[in-house]
Amino acid sequence: MPYSNLKGKVDRVAAAALLKDASRQSTVTVYCRVDNEQGALRTGMTGFGRIDYGLRPLGWIMLNSVLRLLRTEFWW
Repeated sequence: MPYSNLKGKVDRVAAAALLKDASRQSTVTVYCRVDNEQGALRTGMTGFGRIDYGLRPLGWIMLNSVLRLLRTEFWW
């Protein structure tokens, strides 16, 4: 189903990213629930996609980056 947009809700995200090749981007396994109104999806299907979580203010992005750094350094 290339070029199809599917909407869903992320249930959980894997603890670590996987890097298969040095020339490719890393991938993260995400388990999610996807709306299947047309019935095109079947149990056990897998695929690749991008997650869009909408627009956020620049201040929030900067604050979140600083907080992630602090959490990494001080383990809170």
